[in-house]
Amino acid sequence: MQFHIPQFIDIEDKIFGPFTFKQFVYVLGAVGAGFIFYQLFGLFIGFILTIPVAVLAFFLGFKPVGGRPFSAVLEGALRYFWGSKLYLWKKEKTKETKVQKTQIQTDTTPTQALPNVVEGKLDSMSWSLDTQTKKEA
Repeated sequence: MQFHIPQFIDIEDKIFGPFTFKQFVYVLGAVGAGFIFYQLFGLFIGFILTIPVAVLAFFLGFKPVGGRPFSAVLEGALRYFWGSKLYLWKKEKTKETKVQKTQIQTDTTPTQALPNVVEGKLDSMSWSLDTQTKKEA
């Protein structure tokens, strides 16, 4: 007899009534912040200050964005806004191995010389990229 085993279960347990532990902590934090605002600033200003905190707690606890929790989206947004915006490619330094070139005697008959344009262009482009990244760094 074969049994089907459920896979990829991402459902959190409901611990406090209809809320998961994270949702309960977010709601409790918003209620606590609202109470502190009420005690410090009175009813009207405390209510105005509580609204953004309650909205943030609602989004953190109950609103996934694109299949990801809102906390991960918010963390990514904050890292983007306060992080470095300069992305540079850093070339790793490799040890150059020296290869000894041996002189090969060739026939002195005139042959058509192959242009060395490709190697020259590659060296030129490599040099310009290396110098440009060093100037910017």
